[in-house]
Amino acid sequence: MKDFGAAAKGGLIIVALVASLVTFPVATSAANITATVFSTAGTFLFANALQYAGLAGIFSDSSLNITVFAPSDEAFYSALGMLGLTQAGLAGNAALMAPILLYHVVAPALNTSALSAAGVQRYPNVLGPFRDSGSSLEVDPSDALSIKISSIGTDARIINANVSAGNSTIHVINSVLLPFYPSISAAFVRNPELTTLLGLVAQNAPNLIAERFGPTAELTIFAPKNSAFSTPLTTNSAAMARLLQNPFGVYYILGYHVVPNEVIFNATAATEAGTATVTTLT
Repeated sequence: MKDFGAAAKGGLIIVALVASLVTFPVATSAANITATVFSTAGTFLFANALQYAGLAGIFSDSSLNITVFAPSDEAFYSALGMLGLTQAGLAGNAALMAPILLYHVVAPALNTSALSAAGVQRYPNVLGPFRDSGSSLEVDPSDALSIKISSIGTDARIINANVSAGNSTIHVINSVLLPFYPSISAAFVRNPELTTLLGLVAQNAPNLIAERFGPTAELTIFAPKNSAFSTPLTTNSAAMARLLQNPFGVYYILGYHVVPNEVIFNATAATEAGTATVTTLT
């Protein structure tokens, strides 16, 4: 694992918590986030995650004025299946959980009444690597009985609200919020610029998603956005139209946009490498 993105994609940080359920001694007299999650039903794994990731001290500060969306124990277990992961041999990577945990924090402290009164809003992440990146979580209180929290990779609902922790507020949620897409197929589903591509693949080449775009896939996709399918080359070409209506044609065209590679390409790596020829899937 060379960086946070690769670690997140591999999901090592999630399963380490499940593999070692160790309770750390925490003072419960102070009203702070660390002490509170240890004493709140259903947040045992989140509490231990703070310890394993080296964040217990930060969240023991009773002067913090923040909102924490704390994933439930069931949410952590569900993350395993979503990311296609196992528990074996991952306990040593628990420290990599820190950025994900900090992604669950916004400011200021807001109870559900305040969230509902504000309507649909984006709240900036205020701790860790996301603080200065413009990263945020969307809160949708349209259903006052089940407020929705949306991240890049997942959505969650508040299942235990308004847990007081000093000057802060904790809301227990039913899913781990992810600052990345858990799989390439998830990126297709959650990105509004890729709905045309998603429809073509789902209708004509669903096996491509199952075989190539699972949570552990390591490849680069140059994904055509919706507007790419309305260009003259696409709309005025009879051959292209026939290909897009045929499962084999969709598989072939999309495969031409896929670069299988153990090292995932990104914009920085491509710029540093300069002009290069790559081998595509088809």
